[in-house]
Amino acid sequence: MDPLETTLKYLAEDVEQIKWLIMAMLAVFLVSTGYLIYLLANLKKLIKAEQGGNDFRNRAKTMLNMNDLDGVIKIASERIRRFPGELFAHWYLGQAYYRKKQWHKALAEFNYIYDIAPSWRHRFVNPFISDIKGQLQNTKPEIIKG
Repeated sequence: MDPLETTLKYLAEDVEQIKWLIMAMLAVFLVSTGYLIYLLANLKKLIKAEQGGNDFRNRAKTMLNMNDLDGVIKIASERIRRFPGELFAHWYLGQAYYRKKQWHKALAEFNYIYDIAPSWRHRFVNPFISDIKGQLQNTKPEIIKG
C-alpha cells in the first residue's frame, strides 16, 4: 500500500469518527432542547398555578375575615383537590375548622402543615396545635341517650 492510500484510509476513519461524534452531539442537542421545551411548558403551568394561588389566598382571606367558614372550607378543599400539597389551602382549611371548633379536622390540617413546612411550626402552627390539644382535653364526651 502506498503512502497516499494509507493516508486516505486514516482520513476516511477520522471522517467516520467525526460523523459519529457530530451525530452524538446532535442527539444531545435534540434531547436537551426537548427537555428545555418541557421545562418551559411546565413553568407556564407553575406560574399560572401561582397566580391562581394568589387569587385563592385573597379570596380565602376575605371569606375568613367575613366569617364565611363554610365558603372557606369549600374553596380550600377544592384547591387541595387540585393542588394537594399547597400549604395555604391547608392553612385556610385548618383556620376554618378551628373557628368552627371542629378540633380533630383542624388538628389534622395543622399537623399536615407541621410536617411539610418546618419554618411555619413555631409561629404559625404550634400555637394552634397546643390550643386544640387543650380544647380536646377539656372536651367531655357526649353522653348517648338511649
